[in-house]
Amino acid sequence: MEYHSRSAIKSLSALSLTIGVSLLLLSVHPVEAEAGIKRCGTLADGRPGKTWVGATRVTCFKAKRVLNYWLAYGPGVRWNPDGEYYTLRRYPGWRCGTGAGEGICVKGRKSVRYNAFGPYARVRAA
Repeated sequence: MEYHSRSAIKSLSALSLTIGVSLLLLSVHPVEAEAGIKRCGTLADGRPGKTWVGATRVTCFKAKRVLNYWLAYGPGVRWNPDGEYYTLRRYPGWRCGTGAGEGICVKGRKSVRYNAFGPYARVRAA
């Protein structure tokens, strides 16, 4: 039987919850995200179409650097089959996951994300 620390299990739970909530939000309305997300434009990644970027508690510059490194599968990008996420050697502590036209990297309360649907927008309070 393997030993898993409580903090590792909490981190994995938080990553799963964040990805699940993001997928739910995108399935309801693809261009809106939770309050507090910054619109960071698009990645210049050479792929067809646009890849839109959003960030929470991170500068747009850093968000694009983390995503470009991950999506280019730079040296040090490792798949963790136990937790089903990627780790980034150049950006310690960041964990990234993807699904259905979007992806997210989280480190504590910080998050950077991308999607292929359209720009992120702040949810306005009614």
